Amino acid sequence: SGEATLPIKAWKLNNQLPISDDEILVRVEKVHIERNSLKQIKSSVGNDENKIKEQIMGIVRDRGKLHNPFTTTGGTIYGVVEKVGKKCDKDVKAGDTVLVTTSATMIPLFLKSIQSIDLVYGIMEVEGYCVLFNRYNFVKPQIKEAVEPMLLGFEESPALFHACELAKGKEKILITGNNLLVALLYALAAKKANDNHCTITGVLYPDIDVRSEQKELRRYFERFFDEIHIIEKEDVLKYGNLIINEREERFDFCINCSDSSGNEILEVLAVKERGCLLYTNVMSTFQSALFFSEGICKDIRIVGPIGYIDGYESFTAAFMEEVGSVITNFVEYLRSLEKRG
Repeated sequence: SGEATLPIKAWKLNNQLPISDDEILVRVEKVHIERNSLKQIKSSVGNDENKIKEQIMGIVRDRGKLHNPFTTTGGTIYGVVEKVGKKCDKDVKAGDTVLVTTSATMIPLFLKSIQSIDLVYGIMEVEGYCVLFNRYNFVKPQIKEAVEPMLLGFEESPALFHACELAKGKEKILITGNNLLVALLYALAAKKANDNHCTITGVLYPDIDVRSEQKELRRYFERFFDEIHIIEKEDVLKYGNLIINEREERFDFCINCSDSSGNEILEVLAVKERGCLLYTNVMSTFQSALFFSEGICKDIRIVGPIGYIDGYESFTAAFMEEVGSVITNFVEYLRSLEKRG
């Protein structure tokens, strides 16, 4: 129709050069693929890295941005500033490294090639460029080794910051999820929120097959969780209820960081009256928790994903630099598990 529309609503963005006077040109080096998007692509083509690359290159070629049409999600971009338009008022210059906090669904992107994909981290090494509009936000990573953990952290958008705020003053915290790396991230955030003065229980149901390494994995997680249960997804409700019913008290706060649904009953039952239940992922169906809590007349606060909170960018950057080595070491551990498998 020729009418202008918002970048996130547009099917295709113009990613052609040169940039306008109020734009920033970034040479893109890394892209973190939003995990629901990567999961959907893998379900379509399997774990074949070349086929995954082809799918992603096809999305960017067709849409001028990284915006998976099936999940409506994108990712997070990192690179080096090459040019700043003369009317741009951002505090940035050519040569600065930037991690763009605006979703890739809104950013004109051109990819010449994808060199590699780390399927544990969900991070691609790429050759290409993107164009940032004047209002788009970014942070400047200070520690090079923390860039990949920061890409992971910023995929969670303000959810990490939000979880920290809600976790403050909570003594008993439950974390549920199917992504071991993300669950660890929220455990570290909850501990930070309470200066380690809280107990954290994990009920995790990994997407990957870890049955042969369950004991070893539990020992690893015991460094960060006070109580840890790693179970098969189909057994979550069965064993989850046993775990809950053995407890004298319910949890003050529950963080569901899963990218799948089906365990809402467990979490509603796990949280005490007037406790709080947070769903961090946009793909979660927390409506089921709302209906179930209403059905059993349980007065709890249920909170869904949130779009933007002032201060979350500086918090996330500092937090991921602080815990970056822990995350990096765990990624190496997960890679070793995959090689064994």
